[in-house]
This record gives sequence, C-alpha cells and structure tokens, in this order.
Amino acid sequence: MIRTKFVKLSTYPKRTRKENRLIAKNPYGDKDKDKVMNWFDCRPLNKWWQDVLLYHGTHREAARKIKLEGLKRRHSITGYIFLTSNKAIAKRYAAGGTVFEVRLPEQLVRTSTGGHIHPAATTQVMIGEDIHPRRIKEI
Repeated sequence: MIRTKFVKLSTYPKRTRKENRLIAKNPYGDKDKDKVMNWFDCRPLNKWWQDVLLYHGTHREAARKIKLEGLKRRHSITGYIFLTSNKAIAKRYAAGGTVFEVRLPEQLVRTSTGGHIHPAATTQVMIGEDIHPRRIKEI
C-alpha cells in the first residue's frame, strides 16, 4: 500500500500565478504536451523547457563543497546521488543544513526512475552521474 502525502502545490517551485493555477487544477496533466507532468515541469506552459526540479538536502560542511564542485558521486558512500521531488523531505534530511534545488534533464530522471516520471517514483531518485554546479541552486 502506497501512502501519499498532500503537498501544497502553490509552494512547490516558484512559478507564475498562471502556472500555479494550472497545477492546482490539473497536476497530472500535460498542458504543453512535452511528456512531463505539470507538477514536475519547470515551466508547464513552455514546451521547450523540459528540465525536472528535484531537491537535495545536506549539512553545512558538505554544502560548501557542493557549491564549488557540484554533486559528485565519489563523495557518496553508495556511489549514487540521492534526490527527492518533495522539498519537505529534503529539509528534513538536511536537519538544519542546506537544501539545494537541482534541475535535471528529463531523460536522466526517466532512466533513473525506470522510464517514467510520477510522484510515487520520484520521492527518492538515485542518480549515477555527477551534477554540474550550474544545475544547482541553494534555496
């Protein structure tokens, strides 16, 4: 049995008012027909912007390295980078540290989640590639 949590969609990523209304009305739809659900699409009204927003929480010491070098697999114990689609989970994991917003290409997330992008599949995403600092923004 999968337990779902309700997320306040208006605060998920910072979007325009029009995009927030669209997501609240139909989060699982695909308004711009780019094959990414409105909820995960960075810009649900822009067909050409297809990155997916995920979050990474970490402690303060590691945050300094991440800002300079990006997310590196070699710094991880398992060899994977763990990301989540839920900002609250990333904040809880950071435990007072820093939360990063990570923009990844849709294809990379699809390969990491078994070929689909769905809220249940992206609560924990394991990425097997390094992530460049340009794709990372501190929240």
